[in-house]
Amino acid sequence: MKKKITVFLICAAAALTLCFLYGIFERLSYPVKFKDEVRAAAAAFSVQENVVFAVIKIESGFNKDAVSSRGAVGLMQIMPSTGEYIYGKIYKNTGVFDGDMLFEPRANILFGTYYIRYLSDKFDGDPLWALAAYNAGEGNAAAWRNSGITVDEIPFKETREYIKKFQRAYKKYGKLNKN
Repeated sequence: MKKKITVFLICAAAALTLCFLYGIFERLSYPVKFKDEVRAAAAAFSVQENVVFAVIKIESGFNKDAVSSRGAVGLMQIMPSTGEYIYGKIYKNTGVFDGDMLFEPRANILFGTYYIRYLSDKFDGDPLWALAAYNAGEGNAAAWRNSGITVDEIPFKETREYIKKFQRAYKKYGKLNKN
């Protein structure tokens, strides 16, 4: 009897340890950084925080200094021309846009979240088409959608993979934000 209790306790301790380590792995794999900035931007533009966290995760891996080979900048990988357009919409053409502001987490998250809302509205609230547009451009996404294909049939492999990564990250952030 004593041996069974010992084996049970060892198994229980091992299971708890694995659960604990898995939780740490999840937090390391899906960080929740810039939470105040994400919360503020998400509230300002009625976008789910999970969406913003997922986009940051797949766009830059939470690297505020990221610059893509195509010139997209910061956490949410905003193209400078898109940033200038968004700046004008948010600030109603007051002041002067400075491309360096895209490296500032608060501004980058605000602009990226605005852009997600803009694309979501443009694609009738369909988050997957909005994210396809975020990745491949709204002209491409509109043409694909208007041709009657589904997001699984998008001709750009990169965009199809982007949608899959987004879906995984969105689900993970949904679980992590419940804790």
